[in-house]
Amino acid sequence: MHGDLRAGTAAVGRIRRADDVLDMQRAARKGGTGPVLRWLAGRTGATVLLMNSAGTPAHPPHAPLGDAERGLALRGARELAERRLGSVAIDQDGLTCIVLPLDGSRGAAAPLLAAVVPRPAPPELPLLLADATSVLSLSWLAEHTRRKQHRLRIAEAGTREAVLHLLLNGHTSAARQIAGALRPALP
Repeated sequence: MHGDLRAGTAAVGRIRRADDVLDMQRAARKGGTGPVLRWLAGRTGATVLLMNSAGTPAHPPHAPLGDAERGLALRGARELAERRLGSVAIDQDGLTCIVLPLDGSRGAAAPLLAAVVPRPAPPELPLLLADATSVLSLSWLAEHTRRKQHRLRIAEAGTREAVLHLLLNGHTSAARQIAGALRPALP
């Protein structure tokens, strides 16, 4: 009898986890990291944010971050970086902070996911945050790539404008040299 009850409870837990992952993916498709962080905050009751390893918010929290929460998240970020851990959980002053790194790409320092919640932390919080890192990693990387592409388009437009000014001012050899590096080539 007890074995059946435990198996049923485990199945309900797996279904809930699968539903949570699907909910996070839906939130990401609707708008990226912001909606996922808001969903996490609503689901867990935690203050959830993305921050760099120095503790600076990379994506501000949905709710205001108090001094105690900010200090604990910063401490978690430092511990994670100094000890080169896969995750950190810290209890202090009636709060629990869990910090996990997101996956990044070469040349892109991915942010950390931090959640601060009053103690005792919900038992499902660590697993939920671990599941969220994959969704947030992909969303953050897509947003980071879009920002880089936007900056490249602006830089290319500036270079093309500089070539035009060189041509207008009679500096044709310099304009040709710069234009030769541009793709597609200028006429």
